[in-house]
Amino acid sequence: MNKSRHIITLLYAAATMIVLSFFFCSREKPASTEKVLAKISDRTIHVNELKYRAEFIPHPIYPAQGKEGNKKIVLNNLILEKIFAIEAGKDYPLKKLETYQAYMKGIKEQGMREQLYYKEAFEKVKLDSNEIKKAYRLAAREYKLGFYTIYSDSMANKINERIVLNAGNVSRVFDRLGDPDRVPIQEVKYRDPDHYRIHEALYSEPLQQGQVIGPIKIGDNHHIIMKVLDWRDNIIFGGEEAQIRWNQVVEKMTSHEATKLWMQYMTEVMAGKRVDFDKDVFKRLVDTFYAVMVATEEQEKKEILQNFGKKKPLDLALDGLADGNEFLKQPFFKVDGQVWTVEDFKKALMSHPLVYRSQEMATKRAFARQFRLAVIDMIRDHFLTKEAYAEGLEKSDKVQRTVQMWEDATIATKYRDDLIKKLAEGDTLVGKDPTYLTRKFDKYVTELQLSYVPKIHVDLAEFDDIELTNIPMFALQPQVPYPFAVPSFPQITQESDLSYLANSKTKK
Repeated sequence: MNKSRHIITLLYAAATMIVLSFFFCSREKPASTEKVLAKISDRTIHVNELKYRAEFIPHPIYPAQGKEGNKKIVLNNLILEKIFAIEAGKDYPLKKLETYQAYMKGIKEQGMREQLYYKEAFEKVKLDSNEIKKAYRLAAREYKLGFYTIYSDSMANKINERIVLNAGNVSRVFDRLGDPDRVPIQEVKYRDPDHYRIHEALYSEPLQQGQVIGPIKIGDNHHIIMKVLDWRDNIIFGGEEAQIRWNQVVEKMTSHEATKLWMQYMTEVMAGKRVDFDKDVFKRLVDTFYAVMVATEEQEKKEILQNFGKKKPLDLALDGLADGNEFLKQPFFKVDGQVWTVEDFKKALMSHPLVYRSQEMATKRAFARQFRLAVIDMIRDHFLTKEAYAEGLEKSDKVQRTVQMWEDATIATKYRDDLIKKLAEGDTLVGKDPTYLTRKFDKYVTELQLSYVPKIHVDLAEFDDIELTNIPMFALQPQVPYPFAVPSFPQITQESDLSYLANSKTKK
């Protein structure tokens, strides 16, 4: 193997890992207390599923229906999604496709890694009450900061050296980094989302005007240095506001402590493992993937946007290599004593699209660096997934519910499209009346829904208690292969009438 001179030790601690990427994992109630809102045959819809599907992905809002009417439309669509998934059956052609199976495998394994984080990090956080009180006092402080972002480890080291040599006048070192009159400025509050290292630097002790913090390493070749331009304390005096701040402090501290535990756990899992890239194969793959990125002109961009979320454009680079291609047999890298061929890599991409830490890839050299890091992150996830399987996390109720939700949503969408085509086939009225097919589809859906009434059980009292904001929102989980928080909203019906549930069994 013609090895690259870059031998990467995988003591990887994911400095850029953001706990928001485990949004659902860290904030949901334990599975045993998760409330079932509805049951359709053998499928279930939980309370949180309805909330997430209604609020974390765009869906049509019907102003004339009002909040309650829109909430009923959401429920009807989710019920119909389950019905369509059931109607598709076990032998539905989509389920037999390798791409679909790999996609669902990726969804499952990402959920398993989230549960691994929950088990090995989040659940192990133990906060000291005195530290909470100290953080609560510091949480009143709001800073006005000047800052510079440094995208070079070597430059950050040089700045550090200057700070050590000028310990008595660090502010001057900061001012000489750029034009003092044009330094970027940021207002910072305790509750703001930020990297845990930045947060600790700002809120471990009170800072004073003119004080310089950093450079702080927050990612690969990514540092930040800050100067306190001004500050003020936002004092509150008890009551509900005090409780809200206390909860914010506990949540922030828990999140940051969990991040540190997770990084430590990943470091232990990856300790001693290293990857050796085949230099020639690495270069050829960089050329191939970079060419795809560069070739993404306006028309291609439009097509990619139309298919946003289905497949990442750069991962199309290996689709043209048919089975049997000699290049697929070439060794790409070796890790932990195992050789991965290009074919192994291609197969892994089907369930784990590459995740690039930075989108700053204007040159091939910059792209090669990000490509290498993305492959390393995929390898890291490979070993984390092995740990998750070893702990039986594929059997987790949360993982199984997540997979079922994505399976039902994916199957139901395809089934809906197939059904519309079937209803249109051979019907001469379809081309004559633009609303005819919609009416025909709605009639079919209504009859199908009514036929399922004996199998539909909804907790209407629980449903009445659900509050939805109806504020359009698009929730993404950063730095994971499948960033969408929930599947796309199932646009099957605009019907808000729930009277058909009058005869279904309900429970409080």
